[in-house]
Amino acid sequence: MAKHPDHAYLVALRENDSRKLEELYANCSTGIVRWVIANNGTEADARDLFQEALISLHGSAHKTGFELTCPINALVFTICRNQWVNQ
Repeated sequence: MAKHPDHAYLVALRENDSRKLEELYANCSTGIVRWVIANNGTEADARDLFQEALISLHGSAHKTGFELTCPINALVFTICRNQWVNQ
């Protein structure tokens, strides 16, 4: 399977590219905040979940052979949703 164009965000995590990471935050965080608030959480909860998702992705970005094959916002949302459900 081919790398998704959003794979560049994993590279940004690996290389600490703050400009690309700010772009990721701008593109993904709003949807996470809305979803968490709709599910009895707060904006602070959503920001914490988003941060935890990025930490998880950071670890994956450093694994040999890990390639993003879907939109990053779908992956971040899935990680956040799973974390929220587990809390």
